[in-house]
Amino acid sequence: MSSSWDPDAVLAAHAALVPVAWRVGSAEVPLASAVGLRGYPGLDPALPALGEALARSRVAPPQRPFVDATGGVGALIALARALGGPPGRLLVASAAAQRAALGAGVEPSALEPGFPWDLPPGSVEEAWWRPASERGWSRVRAELDGWARALQPGGRLVAVWHKDEGGKRAERMAAERFEALQVVTRAAGWRVVELTRPRPDVPVPDPWCHWRGPDGPMQTLAGTFAAERVDAGTAALLTALERDALRGARVLDLGCGSGLLSLHALRAGAACVWALDDDLAAVRSSEAVVSGAPGAVVRWSDLTLDVPEVRAVDVVLTNPPFHVGRRVVGALSEGFVAAAATALRPQGRLWLVANAALPFERLLASWHDLRDVTPAKLPGYRVLTASRP
Repeated sequence: MSSSWDPDAVLAAHAALVPVAWRVGSAEVPLASAVGLRGYPGLDPALPALGEALARSRVAPPQRPFVDATGGVGALIALARALGGPPGRLLVASAAAQRAALGAGVEPSALEPGFPWDLPPGSVEEAWWRPASERGWSRVRAELDGWARALQPGGRLVAVWHKDEGGKRAERMAAERFEALQVVTRAAGWRVVELTRPRPDVPVPDPWCHWRGPDGPMQTLAGTFAAERVDAGTAALLTALERDALRGARVLDLGCGSGLLSLHALRAGAACVWALDDDLAAVRSSEAVVSGAPGAVVRWSDLTLDVPEVRAVDVVLTNPPFHVGRRVVGALSEGFVAAAATALRPQGRLWLVANAALPFERLLASWHDLRDVTPAKLPGYRVLTASRP
């Protein structure tokens, strides 16, 4: 990285939306993509599969007021708008997806941050769903329970998933919650499934995981990163942190996940902690862990784009993600370094753990006092610390 590297420019590029078109037969439905979303800079590959099923009339487009939970960018809402169809609500759990949806013309009043288990029983006539199976089967199970309870007896849920993402397992789980399951199309491994007649005995969803971390009890939503344990990278970062590095400091936990690092910083005597994450499940988990703690602020934000007031912090702690779905996205790595640089005061210190194969040493080349502090005998990870120029 050259000395002319500009973190503000990197964050501006991160914030930029990429126009994309979803083809449904002869129609082109305008959407937007953003760093951090599946398929970036294009579309989630589930959408072309769904578009083909719609174009071939294997599945009917939205017929009644519906919930769009296909990934947060508002694809079904945009399609219904183009066809003069019914109104839809967008169930969104990613700050980046919310930005993309707004950029594609979804009305703010149609946005509904949350999850299927948040929806009141019997409140949904129709829903379209793309499960995040990479977040684990506990998450898929909790979402299916939520849909089965939220759907009206005569309603339908249209789901799309891939056989390599555990599609058949998802169908077995769905069959336990819906009396009628029809695979309406199979193409290139993608399966579009129509679910109707939810079973009346589906249990109340319980998406919370309860466990004990190194600094106290943890309460984490299913699908949050490391929802039931301390992952190896975070454990390495906790080991490497210098004694008193957090005492009296203004700390940013960037990509806070379960809130484990935020809780550790508070226990270590931090003056205040900002906990930020793009994932709404992580935000709610961190809120559950640090709720009521003096000096703790948890915000739903794509990096620091939505919280420009986070400036002049003393320490940034981060275990940044580098996958979107199952793809490695290098732009995320640069974005996390840029967000840390804009948030830190001059000479403020970054503590970062990441997969050893990722180029963070290159990204931090212009920083001061760059050190590798990886604990001994820890294969696969690297803990780096550096101070902002």
